[in-house]
Parts: sequence; structure tokens; C-alpha cells
Amino acid sequence: MHPNKKAINKIEHGVNFVGYIVKPYCRYLRRSIIDNMYKKTEPGGDNEDMYHYRGVVNSYLGMLKHVNSYNERLKFAKNHPDLFFDEDFLKMMLVPKLNIDKINELIRRK
Repeated sequence: MHPNKKAINKIEHGVNFVGYIVKPYCRYLRRSIIDNMYKKTEPGGDNEDMYHYRGVVNSYLGMLKHVNSYNERLKFAKNHPDLFFDEDFLKMMLVPKLNIDKINELIRRK
């Protein structure tokens, strides 16, 4: 090992491991992963295939589930008001678009 490439830090600074920062009392997702999450899931972006988009969003939410990140999940849900999430913001759900003509027709029948 190269003598100048050793670094000894305090355990409180955490260990950078596979996209996470592991500390003795909690785990965090690296900031670069969170920034990539917002870039890849921008509302109104090129997200034609809703099933693929749901997979991308649920993948990032799954990563956030394993760390102390409730506030980050809440912020993500607020930035995406057109998406539907479960009660803990752990999973995005697809909800079919409502056909306004069918709704109006059902209202007129009653």
C-alpha cells in the first residue's frame, strides 16, 4: 500500500461504503446519490414509459428506506405532487388517469 494514501479518521466521521455513509449511530445516503435521484426523476422530463419511471422512483425510495431519511422522502414527495405514494413515502403507486368524459357521463345518468 502506498504510504501517502492512508487515512485514519475518527469513527464519528463515518465510513463511505457502497453509496452509503455508515456512522456508529445511523446511516446516510451519499449526497451524490440523492442529487442523481432528483435529476433522473424530474417532473415533466422525458418519462414516457410510466412503468419504467415507477421502477426508477421505487428503486431510489428503496435505497432511502434503509437509511435515516424520512425528511428526504417527504421532500421528494412534495417535489412530485402528481405522483401517488403510500403513507410512509416508501413506494410510488400507479393510479390510472381518470377519463373526464366517463365521469361526466356517469354524473348525468344519476
